[in-house]
Amino acid sequence: MKLILSKDGVKREITTPFALCASTQDLEAFSDLLKAASRAQGDASYGWTRIDDSHPDPEGPRNTMPRKWTD
Repeated sequence: MKLILSKDGVKREITTPFALCASTQDLEAFSDLLKAASRAQGDASYGWTRIDDSHPDPEGPRNTMPRKWTD
């Protein structure tokens, strides 16, 4: 699995294996959000989604490659 995270104008790529620590409530909310995003994508093979509606642009800076998590 490969995920690209965008925050504060920086994209980071993270690939499994990795661990995630969160409360049960946060995990349930995250799961619901991901399920809704998956349904909304339809036939698209990938796409951006906001984890919090306050994020200005889920894609982040356009035409920029993500940095490796360790960079």
